[in-house]
Amino acid sequence: PIVVGDVVISAVGVEDSPVDASDGFVRGFDVRTGALVWEFNPIPPERIHETGAANVWSTLSADVERGLVFLPTTSPSSDFYGGPRNFPIPYGTATVALDAATGEVVWHFQTVHHDIFDFDLPGHPLIATIRKDGRERDVAIQQTKAGYLFVFDVETGEPVWPIEERPVPQSDVPGEQTAPTQPFPTGPEPFTLTELTREDLYGLTPIDRAWCRRRFDELRYEGEFTPQSVGGTLHFPGHSGGGNWGGAAFDPVTNQVIIKSLTIATVHHLIPNPDGGLTPMPEPDGTVPGSSFRTGLGDPMPGTPYYSARENFMSPLGVPCTPPPWGTLTAIDMDSGEIQWQIPWGRVRRYGITFPRFLEWGTSIIGGPITTAGGLVFMAASMDKRMRALDIRTGEELWSARLPYAGMAVPMSYMADGKQYVVIAAGGNRRTYTTEGDALVA
Repeated sequence: PIVVGDVVISAVGVEDSPVDASDGFVRGFDVRTGALVWEFNPIPPERIHETGAANVWSTLSADVERGLVFLPTTSPSSDFYGGPRNFPIPYGTATVALDAATGEVVWHFQTVHHDIFDFDLPGHPLIATIRKDGRERDVAIQQTKAGYLFVFDVETGEPVWPIEERPVPQSDVPGEQTAPTQPFPTGPEPFTLTELTREDLYGLTPIDRAWCRRRFDELRYEGEFTPQSVGGTLHFPGHSGGGNWGGAAFDPVTNQVIIKSLTIATVHHLIPNPDGGLTPMPEPDGTVPGSSFRTGLGDPMPGTPYYSARENFMSPLGVPCTPPPWGTLTAIDMDSGEIQWQIPWGRVRRYGITFPRFLEWGTSIIGGPITTAGGLVFMAASMDKRMRALDIRTGEELWSARLPYAGMAVPMSYMADGKQYVVIAAGGNRRTYTTEGDALVA
């Protein structure tokens, strides 16, 4: 939750595979009594029996002086097939600014129309004062899984950089009606690779690379926002990629946004399920269907005629077919919108084999950075169990320390007895195939 004035504001987690998922209510409570003050439902009232979700699973942010709270919402249900919801849902996968006292919408912007890509907004909008074109502007900066930053005037929602509606590939799945266009910001520049070509594909050996190319040729891929298909679609950036869990950071001294990214594609199949229910699907290890992300046998989507099957685009050696670095940390100047520096994040040790120490190609990332007044960036988030400190102006690593478990979280900093400390929850995460544990490290 977040507190703005006399109101405590909280969102909810929702299972977003079933069509009839719970609606993604955000509620405001009296800070003294706990009484409900207001509630906001992102689903249009006339559609609440046809779809759900569009909730906020990430964190909220606020402009306390203006009395605004900002919601990074998710896709409506079901998240990978939108046949039952072929109607406008303006607050789905959108940045929504509410009056914190009343819950009324002040402005909103939808970053993905008719989201069938699970492109939930994965981090809170950064509320910052940037320097652009010779003047200061109060803005909300929204990161996306697609690798873009959308920058809005904090009061009006007016884009700071123009946003273009561009044609995107259309679905060939019966019952699906893909959005004809999607919004693309003209700045800042993307913080991750956003398109793949056959020549880009990587392999640890020539045989490995040839396998990736052959698989690429078998899949449907027409660039960004290529929709799911029964025959198989390559999704890049993947739904776990771009700027995902953990958010970004802004440094007012250097006027930079610091953001991490994961550059791994996913393969999606829609598997026909005429009954539209929870018919069992076999998994190779006998586990619950969809419980193993690695197998790619996917999830049932109750209320739709399909299962959603997905897996990372990996070679037979267990190495991503996308080119390294697979995890990065990037600094973007908020005046020019240009990347100032970008570095691989973490050392690869567990993508099927152990790489030499000098090959810093980045790893899967869950977590995010913080910046400090001392001109430093702190982040863990990688598979190699290390916390790192960087020079914010150059990206140079100043030191690193090994954690007992991977720090898949955002650190925080505090002062005690004249010393500055950095603390992080280190617990690993199954999505990065790291050992799970329970430690708090300062």
